[in-house]
Amino acid sequence: MIYVISTLSNDQLYCSYADRKDVKIVTKEILIKGGANIQNRRTLLASNEGVITPVSEADYAELEKNPVFKMHLEKGFIKIRKTNETDARKAAENMNTKDKSAQLTPEDYIKRGFKKAPTVDMDKIESGK
Repeated sequence: MIYVISTLSNDQLYCSYADRKDVKIVTKEILIKGGANIQNRRTLLASNEGVITPVSEADYAELEKNPVFKMHLEKGFIKIRKTNETDARKAAENMNTKDKSAQLTPEDYIKRGFKKAPTVDMDKIESGK
C-alpha cells in the first residue's frame, strides 16, 4: 500500500483517459482526499496538517502518469509514503501548507495589514437573528 499525503484544501479526483474516436473517455478515477486548512463550525480551528489517502500500487502507477498529479507533487502539495505514516503533522513537514483555496486565518488578516481578524457570532447565525 502507498500513502498519498495532501496539503490541498479540496479533494482531488485524478482521471485517466482513453481515446475513443473523436472524444476522450474516462477510464479510471482516483480520489485523493483534501481538507487541510479547512475550518468548519464544529472545530473552528485552522489546520495545516496533511490528509492521508491510501492507494494501491496499481492506482499509484496511474497517478504517476497524470500531469496534474505530477504538478501537485512538484509544487509540494502532495507527498508519497511507502509505509503508513499515521502522524499527519510529521508527514506534512517540508510540504507546501496552503493552496489558494485555503481559508484565511487570523494570521493571514494581520499579514494583509488588518489590525485583527473579523469575528462571527455563531449564536446569532444559528438562531437566525
